[in-house]
Amino acid sequence: MFKLTFVDSKVLRYATFLFIFMGIASYLQVWNIQQYAKENGISAAWLGVNWAFANLFVALGSIFSHRFEKRIGAIKAMTFCLFLISMGYCGLYFLPGWIGFTFYYFLTFERGLNSPILNTIKQEVFASENRAGMLSISNFSFRLIFAAICPIAGWLIEAYGFQNFFGICGLFFVTISSVLLLKLKSHLPQH
Repeated sequence: MFKLTFVDSKVLRYATFLFIFMGIASYLQVWNIQQYAKENGISAAWLGVNWAFANLFVALGSIFSHRFEKRIGAIKAMTFCLFLISMGYCGLYFLPGWIGFTFYYFLTFERGLNSPILNTIKQEVFASENRAGMLSISNFSFRLIFAAICPIAGWLIEAYGFQNFFGICGLFFVTISSVLLLKLKSHLPQH
């Protein structure tokens, strides 16, 4: 299954790596938003409310993802997700404080929007008896790469601060996800 996911099927390879990097784009800020809020003068009392709204935005993205994909297509929907990643990180980078903090929700909405669409693309390639295994490989790979990136993220935060860390993340994730999306588009049957 690893071979099929990462070597044999270009659609699966690019969809899986896009799932991984778009997912990490939203997860890195989730793990760091509390400290970012504290450093930007946002009271810890608001963090519980923040988590509730963040999960609401993930849920709303998931609810609307298939209708959105059907209306504009998978590639345009993923392009919109790239826009949301870009906006989220730009807001966190350029607009400190409450205003910048609200851009965090662009990233949480994007997470809810992209996962169902990319999982559908991956499931269309796999035979039904292998889908659970493929999704497990995809999720395991996400966690493995996330774990590998976290020490680098910690170093960047300590060396350059949260504002610059979010700027670097925005550039990195939008760039790598754009390349992966173009590769996926070139190998995806008309979708």
